[in-house]
Amino acid sequence: MSTCDFQSTAFNAQSKLPLSILLVLLCSESWDTFGYMTEQSHWNWAVQQSVRVAGAVLMWQIGSRMPKKYGITGDLREALYKDTNDFIAAVGSDKFLGGDTPNLADLAVYGVLTAVKGTPTYNDVVLNTNIGQWLSRMVQIVGESCEVKKVPGKVQ
Repeated sequence: MSTCDFQSTAFNAQSKLPLSILLVLLCSESWDTFGYMTEQSHWNWAVQQSVRVAGAVLMWQIGSRMPKKYGITGDLREALYKDTNDFIAAVGSDKFLGGDTPNLADLAVYGVLTAVKGTPTYNDVVLNTNIGQWLSRMVQIVGESCEVKKVPGKVQ
């Protein structure tokens, strides 16, 4: 297996476990996240608030058990920063982990991050890690999601 294949496999697996788990756990800590999620719908106010409350409670319950299940210790935010910066370190001086073009690992990590775009956790990751330039390059190649509304005052 070539180094590129190994890196692609390792970070593809990572995007399914630690990075995505950490993003879920940190998204679950924020009431604002669930407000954002419901604002992205065409639901009426009562349904939006029901989803917001139920989602926050459910994610709090799930989030309290997941770190132990996946062996995540210490500060979750610092673990997220570390995993994100480890990915960027693996990219190195290349544009993407796949070199000049994104590979499966690039797409997997981009997909995980795009899933929480617009949330306080996404903004936190972009502002406190080295992922920004890589994300900009991915947006140029993959494009923006047509489902995410621009939210004033948020990192986009």
